[in-house]
Amino acid sequence: MKEIDELRKGLKNSSIMLLKEHRHALECSFVKEGIVNHIVHVEDDILAEALRQKITSGIAEGVHFNAFRHEFESFALHVKARKLYADLAFSLPMYLPVLDAKEEAYEQTVNAAVA
Repeated sequence: MKEIDELRKGLKNSSIMLLKEHRHALECSFVKEGIVNHIVHVEDDILAEALRQKITSGIAEGVHFNAFRHEFESFALHVKARKLYADLAFSLPMYLPVLDAKEEAYEQTVNAAVA
């Protein structure tokens, strides 16, 4: 995801991360020495929600920022997994038949006898 890569770039060259709601997106500003040096507009709902949950006060600095920076790869993997599950949920049929063990064994026996 392009937004995750942009967040990774911002984390490398800053010491403070600010989150701000901006229209229909979440704006992440990365600050170093009092100057904003990188801005990322996050439009993906899953990523934006994960950032809101992780950085509850809208600002990450000091120990919290360093912890987030060091665990960012696992955070990114978590977000990608959530995105994949959301995509798969739309591609699966609404009803999947559930067979218990007896029905499954019966079907295998019938299929073996027919073949």
